[in-house]
Amino acid sequence: MNSPLIKNSPSEIIETIETSIICKLYREKLGVDVQSFFKGLENIEIRKCTVSGYRYYYPHEIAGDAQFYNELSRVMPYYSRRHWQYNQAKQVIKKGDKVLDIGCGSGFFLEEIKAITANLHGLEFNPKAVEECKRKNIEIHSSDLKDLSKLYGEEFDVITFFQVLEHVPDFHSFIENSIKLLKPNGKLVIAVPNNNPYIYKYDKYDTLNLPPHHVGLWEKSTLSYLSQIFNISTLNISIEPMDNFPRWLRVQSKQLLGFNVFPNIKIINKSLRALEKLFAIKVDGRNIVAIYKKNDF
Repeated sequence: MNSPLIKNSPSEIIETIETSIICKLYREKLGVDVQSFFKGLENIEIRKCTVSGYRYYYPHEIAGDAQFYNELSRVMPYYSRRHWQYNQAKQVIKKGDKVLDIGCGSGFFLEEIKAITANLHGLEFNPKAVEECKRKNIEIHSSDLKDLSKLYGEEFDVITFFQVLEHVPDFHSFIENSIKLLKPNGKLVIAVPNNNPYIYKYDKYDTLNLPPHHVGLWEKSTLSYLSQIFNISTLNISIEPMDNFPRWLRVQSKQLLGFNVFPNIKIINKSLRALEKLFAIKVDGRNIVAIYKKNDF
């Protein structure tokens, strides 16, 4: 079976997951029924590209639709500010740059860079989020990315997407069309969950890291490989410092001992957080930001 990242590159099965377990997790933890997405499959696979190391769920097309995300937004605050990721992206934005944030949600990032540039564009399909962006005077688009690349061509200085790529089944054309929208030497900023850190490396049943929410499992080595596939050069890849020591400790204890040593209660969490700074620089955190430059040839 070929990898979705590199044409004609084989992939191998790492492990399988019972779909009944996934459905149970979504139902019990989030109150969301995802059974229809699996279409009678008893198991799904985690596969790995033997060339790039990219890991992904197979079938690769088990991705959430608009109704799924509407249901999620009822039980959890789906759009949030991501300050560390935003700060990484701000480093490549210059005064007056034309910026497109793909999957911009309610426009939190674009709001934060208004002091740098007023030439702000967002791509978003959620109707409520689109209305919020319009109230903030952000020029918002809801067309297909391929159509947008034909409309605008090489017009943007910076394109960002925060926590988007892991949801996209056909990410190859997604990245390709994003690059088409960039000027030569324009910057592409990709933020994704880090799938080789203290949580996801050990906890394959972390609910929101499973289909239909996530379809791909990105990490630093795989992001480094993108410059060998697309017309871009890697400028920098940063990993967020660990920011949840109590959760890290519980994952480690469960991995080593088979159970959580520390109960998830307020007074214990407060005590554990006092130790967080000692470990933050030694343990990779939950997110990665990769910054690329579009080649001028």
